[in-house]
Amino acid sequence: MVAAVAHASSGGRAGWCRALAPLGQRSLTLYIGHGLLCIALYAGIGLALQPATWLAATLAALLWLLALGLAQRWPQVQGPLERWMARP
Repeated sequence: MVAAVAHASSGGRAGWCRALAPLGQRSLTLYIGHGLLCIALYAGIGLALQPATWLAATLAALLWLLALGLAQRWPQVQGPLERWMARP
């Protein structure tokens, strides 16, 4: 599977690789943001939602698409947590 994806990426030059690159440049910010949002939605300290499996999978896909859209429109190359971690 990994070899097939690596071959399909054409060394990272494939269009779909370029489309996903902003997610990698902001991965820490998006990871923490996803975690906080999911705590607010699913944990007892938040809304404590208990959706069906199909709905949880749909919400996860929508959250991923939202993150992709935000990452592609982000004005800086790095997210705020990535800049904070890279400071001297």
